Amino acid sequence: MDCLLPVMGHMVYSQHRAPSLKVSDEAIAKARSHLSKNEGIECELAGAAGQAALMHENLQEKLLAEGRTIVTFITGSKKD
Repeated sequence: MDCLLPVMGHMVYSQHRAPSLKVSDEAIAKARSHLSKNEGIECELAGAAGQAALMHENLQEKLLAEGRTIVTFITGSKKD
């Protein structure tokens, strides 16, 4: 995602010792495609960023195996 100060997000999270993960534009596009093809969910690229992070190194499966609940916000469909 294009951001005026992209490094700032990681800096804020690290100051509060909260985990964060950088994902590439390519990973976001892949996640968007996955959501569309496999889940029937249409969204904008920014809306797929959370899913891209979950798809990174099978993070979703690891969190679920730990018994964690996962929530991601998917926004911005252009479907009419």
